[in-house]
Amino acid sequence: MTDFVFNGYKNFNALKFKSENNIYIYETCSNNICLINNVVSDIIDDYLVLTKEEILSKYSSKFKIREIESAINEIDKNFSSGIFSNFKFDRMSLGNNKSTIEKVSEKTSCYLTQLVFNVTESCNFRCKYCIYSGSYEKRRSHNNRNNMTWDLSKKTIDLFINSSKYQAERYLSFYGGEALLNFPLIEKSICYASSIDDKIVFYITSNGSLLNERIIDFFAKFNVKLTISVDGPEKIHDKNRIDINGNPTHALVMRNIDMIREKYPEYYKNNIKINAVLTPFEGNYNELSDFFIDKLPFLKKSHKFNLGVVNSSTNDYVKNENYSEFFNKFRKHAIEKFRHHYSGTKSNILVEQKLLDKQIKQIHYRVHKSMRNYSYFWPNGICIPGMRSAFVSSNGLLFPCEKLYDYQDMCIGSVNNGINNEKIAKYIDEYCEIMENQCSNCWAFRLCGECFLSIRNNGKFDFKKRIQQCNIIKRVTAEALTLYTNIREVKADAFDEIENDIVPENFYKAMFED
Repeated sequence: MTDFVFNGYKNFNALKFKSENNIYIYETCSNNICLINNVVSDIIDDYLVLTKEEILSKYSSKFKIREIESAINEIDKNFSSGIFSNFKFDRMSLGNNKSTIEKVSEKTSCYLTQLVFNVTESCNFRCKYCIYSGSYEKRRSHNNRNNMTWDLSKKTIDLFINSSKYQAERYLSFYGGEALLNFPLIEKSICYASSIDDKIVFYITSNGSLLNERIIDFFAKFNVKLTISVDGPEKIHDKNRIDINGNPTHALVMRNIDMIREKYPEYYKNNIKINAVLTPFEGNYNELSDFFIDKLPFLKKSHKFNLGVVNSSTNDYVKNENYSEFFNKFRKHAIEKFRHHYSGTKSNILVEQKLLDKQIKQIHYRVHKSMRNYSYFWPNGICIPGMRSAFVSSNGLLFPCEKLYDYQDMCIGSVNNGINNEKIAKYIDEYCEIMENQCSNCWAFRLCGECFLSIRNNGKFDFKKRIQQCNIIKRVTAEALTLYTNIREVKADAFDEIENDIVPENFYKAMFED
């Protein structure tokens, strides 16, 4: 079994972890994974605070003197070469040359990448785990009151065009509720936006129940990227994804997908993605991946598949389904199956890979550059709200993204009045002030993607809530580091062909540049 020290060393910003065969240190400053022996593993934390004589005295009953001296020499060499470092940054910021408000104002005025329209809050499904099901605290419920109007949609598109003039790629997405309940608005909005810029890429997520030939004709004409929600085989899907009258939905959705495959084969091949939510079920865990690959073989290209997990906020579904217990069991299964697959025993791992490969890709494609060579330190996973994306509610309020939509205190402006740069800058500065010391002393800083969502609570930044999430991130990252090294010990080139799709390079380039 793996031995983790989740909180790293006391005096050294690094994580010690064990594979089946070796001991490693992941060192934050250099971003290196270093093979070490058990003597180095034990004494390295004391190396920074004790003299050589004190180290020899402390460990002489456990190791031979020559082993300790050899370990000290190895640590000396690694510190001298920069492989090891006790470097910690003083502060986080968006750059050196501009204040937060200056950088935010510049980026939100010209570089907005994606705009997400909440075209309706109505839905014809009542999925049991949905955050809008009514079982989540402080979340809205599905309703028929709030449908976006054409006048608001047109103003929103105009705002997007004006706020993205320096962005080479523009994306417009349609969200609900079930977005297709307001298809006439979507149709009109796409036609209008395309008349201004015919290179805009359109996205829509749908439960798949309302799809018909007329809609697909239109989507094919404008090359709309369509994501359809399917949670797996019938017994798994229909357990939770029911319609407004409580009826099962799997057969209807699969018929509509088959219709697209038969009548629009090119559109089916190039434009369809599947989104699944991992929900508790009994039986063989392998049947999830087997179903998707068998029934939807285009998912062999794993970038066409998204996997979500149930929101962990307080709600009846998580309690009643013992979701945490199921998730931990499935994750354990996924780790073993992923390991065997990449070590040489191939199998269908679509679902298991999607659960794990974000962390694996972050490790495999990490930047090998010392933190000493950076001029400033971006506050890990946060974006500049209003630049990477903006979410427009059905009544015209702006939020950083759909995940923060129900946090009314995170409103960053409105379609009528524009983006509130002062408010965004305040959020960023407050976040940095609260998290600087914690992040500077965290071994997982360079492998962490946490953002505002994990710290916001009851209208304010909640440090206690964030620390709970930090502990989860450190555990998951430590598991991923161990999985990664276990596989590469067996097959060194196991991840040479894994796609690096976690860093949208053009976006980050625009965001980071001063």
